[in-house]
Amino acid sequence: MRLTDRRGYSTHIMQIIRSLKRLGHEVLPVFGGVDSIQSQPAVTEMPGAASRIKSRLPGWLIELFRVLYDLFSDQAYFKRAQKATASFAPDLIYERYEVFHRSGIRLKKKLNIPLIMEVNAPLTERDAYYGKRKRTIAKRFEKHVLKAADAIVVVSDYIKTYLVDSGIPAAKICIIPNGVDAEHFNPAISGSWVREKYQLQDKLVLGFVGGIEQRHKIDFLLESIRLLHKQVYNMHLLIIGDGSKRDQYANFVKQNSLSKMVTFTGAVSYDDIPRYLAAIDIAVIPSTGIYCSPIKLFEYMAMQKAIIAPELETITRIVAHQKEACLVEHDNLEAFIGAILLLCRNEQLRKHLGWNARQKVIAKHTWHKNAERILKIYNSMNGAQYIDDTELK
Repeated sequence: MRLTDRRGYSTHIMQIIRSLKRLGHEVLPVFGGVDSIQSQPAVTEMPGAASRIKSRLPGWLIELFRVLYDLFSDQAYFKRAQKATASFAPDLIYERYEVFHRSGIRLKKKLNIPLIMEVNAPLTERDAYYGKRKRTIAKRFEKHVLKAADAIVVVSDYIKTYLVDSGIPAAKICIIPNGVDAEHFNPAISGSWVREKYQLQDKLVLGFVGGIEQRHKIDFLLESIRLLHKQVYNMHLLIIGDGSKRDQYANFVKQNSLSKMVTFTGAVSYDDIPRYLAAIDIAVIPSTGIYCSPIKLFEYMAMQKAIIAPELETITRIVAHQKEACLVEHDNLEAFIGAILLLCRNEQLRKHLGWNARQKVIAKHTWHKNAERILKIYNSMNGAQYIDDTELK
């Protein structure tokens, strides 16, 4: 894992490390790369060249290379962790699960300490990414590793169900959705610089932050703008981020004469994202994976924005319709357009949703709260009762 990889997982890792430290605990990070944990990620995705090369190779060959890489990197991780812990003497191992990696359970046995394993995606997702291959050995390996862990943390109900169906005891699985640094993402931050930069002073701005990839359905969002632009004359869409589909979507914008209504910012540093979010009025999530806990949701909430999001379990666990967000049927373009119109025309509702969202995220979904939940799981191994307070509305 590389912390300069500009996706959500690096934010997740760095923020949990920082939150544990702020709670007074010593943390020794061990990574597979040489990246510094001081550097902040920006929003982007896999480089286009790498993606094109991958698309031309057969799935079985990609998977073979990946498995070999996993096995060799796992051995390297273990040696690095073994050396690092020789003088550190940890009380707990917290590991983010990687396919074909068993460094954590090897270290757990060697040091005789508990292991909490974090699982962020089902094995089937890797199948979709690296080619449709039978994963019998990988599934057995995954089951072996996760059964050896003392507890498992997942970000969604979907992943918990997936693991239970795979034979992992439900009692050892805890759901901790992603979170946000509510000080870094703060509604007091001004977005005037961004509005001036892109000439948005008199606009009602819709905003999306994330990778410009097919799975995020930016095309769905752009089609909404195409159908709506004559009804909301002052509307503007700000797409904050970069990715492999940017050129394709930019061509759609040009071909449909939407250039005055849509702006692609390109990659934005993590430190600057709050200023960009401060410049928008309505924050949108056109789509998300059924197993994901989208970090952008929590960042939107912390910035006190009115949110439009799909009515999926991973979203409804966090926000309620017309209370903290405007939720619509997934993949329903008409409903999505209706929600945009509703919020464009109702400033009071935008303020109501944004205020409630901010209060909710501060109370329940900061990285600090998540770090406390991890420590509660650890304490439960010593007899304390663990309460999954994310279930409490």
